[in-house]
Amino acid sequence: MIRKFILSFALTILIFHLSRGQCSNFTIDFNPTFYPDNDCSDGDMTVCINSDVVLSSGNASWQFCSVSSNGTFCTDVFSTNSTETYTLCVAGIPCNENVQFYIDTWTAPNAGGTMCDRTFAPLTAALPVEYGAFSAEINRNQIQLNWTTLNEINSDFFIIERCDNDFEFSSIGEVPAKGFSSGERSYSFVDYHPLAGINYYRLIEVSKDGEAQYSQTISVKLELKSEVLVYPNPVTEFLYLESKTTNFDWEIFDNKGRAVLKGKDKKINLQDAEAGIYYIHLKEASGQIVVKRIIKQ
Repeated sequence: MIRKFILSFALTILIFHLSRGQCSNFTIDFNPTFYPDNDCSDGDMTVCINSDVVLSSGNASWQFCSVSSNGTFCTDVFSTNSTETYTLCVAGIPCNENVQFYIDTWTAPNAGGTMCDRTFAPLTAALPVEYGAFSAEINRNQIQLNWTTLNEINSDFFIIERCDNDFEFSSIGEVPAKGFSSGERSYSFVDYHPLAGINYYRLIEVSKDGEAQYSQTISVKLELKSEVLVYPNPVTEFLYLESKTTNFDWEIFDNKGRAVLKGKDKKINLQDAEAGIYYIHLKEASGQIVVKRIIKQ
């Protein structure tokens, strides 16, 4: 009887350790948190985090949870045998409070088998930046952006993004942030080469730990009458420029603001350019610079 008991106990320990060993099949990566609702005028915010859950072999299960002043919230239990990505958002969080996200995993489907060690995301800090006013004004065919912050915690820098009617935003510059402040702080940025027509702008505040927080989107219309006709658009091989003025320069930039080509020819060879969005800056005889968006196919 003693031998049977020892054998049964040893077998139980072995099965337990084998089951716990399956926990190492999980790899969990948390991405930086983001704030889709960061208007603190109503006293609260929405916090989201994205996680990749990778199971290298077997069949198992997992669950995504959050803990805040609103209590503990958990998703349903997900059964998996591969890689899954999930975004969890928590709404109604006071702007000065933290949120703790975590993931529980089990070695079998439907929360079966052995529960593995809980995996915590980095503690989500209170809202890094509370935005104030954000406005744009036209000055000599340039657009100056002005914005304020009412509170900053661990802020690093602002990315300024612009787009036209297609709403494909791209970065046009960066401005250093104050880091920490509890009062109103003012910032500005000048778009020296705005697009003809409606320009849409938004800000992305990036904290020192990589978290990103978006501002509202604003728009401003710039009336520029260009003397240059640019076609075809979209373009596959050659881009043509037509103008009654014979003297003008042009320069083409990619969607990341890097110069690609420049010259004075009215026939531009884009056969070797990668497909994507480009901006051609046209400096006309009057000194006016007009920016037009082109699509390379």
